[in-house]
Amino acid sequence: MDATIALMLIEAVLILLAIVIYKAVRLISPLHTIRPISIHESSKDDVDSIPMVCSPSNIIVAPPTTNYDVFLSFRGKDTHDSFSSYLYEALCDANLQTFMDHKLHKGDHISPVLLKTIEESEISLIIFSKDYASSTCCMDELVHIMSCRDKYQRVVIPIFYDIDPSNVRKQNGSFGDGFAKIKQRFSHNQEKVQNWTNALIQSTNLSGWDSKNIRPESKLIKKIVKDILSKLNGKSSFHFEGLVGIDHHIQKIEELLGKARIVGIWGMGGIGKSTLARVVFHVLKAQFEAFSFVEDASTQKSSSDT
Repeated sequence: MDATIALMLIEAVLILLAIVIYKAVRLISPLHTIRPISIHESSKDDVDSIPMVCSPSNIIVAPPTTNYDVFLSFRGKDTHDSFSSYLYEALCDANLQTFMDHKLHKGDHISPVLLKTIEESEISLIIFSKDYASSTCCMDELVHIMSCRDKYQRVVIPIFYDIDPSNVRKQNGSFGDGFAKIKQRFSHNQEKVQNWTNALIQSTNLSGWDSKNIRPESKLIKKIVKDILSKLNGKSSFHFEGLVGIDHHIQKIEELLGKARIVGIWGMGGIGKSTLARVVFHVLKAQFEAFSFVEDASTQKSSSDT
């Protein structure tokens, strides 16, 4: 009888011990256990048990496929027939896919097509001129450009054309006069005005070009094009996805080019000779002011040949 009572007491103690351990685990586990949670779950238990907050800055968004190397943002009335057009021609001559909107913006709205083009451009050049900030379209472009920089890690380069960078940063001087006008027009939408102001300040904190420091203008344009080629080379505007083991072959070609001016790639058809040549071309082109890639340039005998 005494043995039976002893066993019952032991069993009761074990049950109580199990309950205590269970409650202890329940108290400790939320701090040390990570479990999948739906963004639609909103129960109090879930909120209390997760000591982390997910903000938009933690979210990595895959960038859209790039269709352009460069997007030009400029005030048409200021520079369309001068600096912007000359820069556009120089970029195209360097075989850079460049988007320039040749239509002079009218109205207060930017087209969805233009916004999409900005998203699909690897680099955006912002040509700040005296009346840039007097255009709502230019300002909306600027906000979207800076958004793509933050969201997709796009490159943004400001160019201060006959305007002091401090005038853009502080929105004063002749540059500030134009901005003051659209601020007045949109005084009913302070959020939009604040987005414009933030974009102006953020963009002037980036490394860019001041036209007053480099003369003549043609020299400035050459330096800008060379800088863009260098940046695209660093970001690899030519995509190597799926080209397994290509890095080793690129290194070998570069070593050979360090010793000779001409390198031949020999092998049977279909093994990737042209692809390798094209990749090496895109990797090295930033080192030259002028370049050209000629594919399928094999010579054929004329009918007069014997």
